[in-house]
Amino acid sequence: MAEPMPGPVFDALMARAGITLDPEGRESVLGATPLFMALIERLHAPRPVEVEPASVFTPRR
Repeated sequence: MAEPMPGPVFDALMARAGITLDPEGRESVLGATPLFMALIERLHAPRPVEVEPASVFTPRR
């Protein structure tokens, strides 16, 4: 699993997005950052061309 996001980075991202969290909410969301980071890694992973949706989709005529 991915590493948790460092607290200062998390705080900067929340401030940039204009999101304010109470301490309990901050800890809750910060605790979920390993899942978010793993999702980002999975989405950005290189994939072979055979998994391209256009190669398996046949439009109806």
